[in-house]
Amino acid sequence: MLIDTKYNINQTVWFMHDNKPVSKTVYDIEIPIITENSYPKISYGVGDYLPSRTVEMTMLQSQLFISKEELLKSL
Repeated sequence: MLIDTKYNINQTVWFMHDNKPVSKTVYDIEIPIITENSYPKISYGVGDYLPSRTVEMTMLQSQLFISKEELLKSL
């Protein structure tokens, strides 16, 4: 099985939070595999860099965008 993620660690992504476009950095990628034939729901831990805590929230790949413009086009 080959799994390709859309975003990488330390990449900036855009998403909606409290009805506002927000950019954060990807710090964690989680790919749960239930069975060999299941489709994984890739989730990303995103946040601002803090020495003691980096991940502020977890977002699904479908909720993230490469740029603010792409995010706004999706609305």
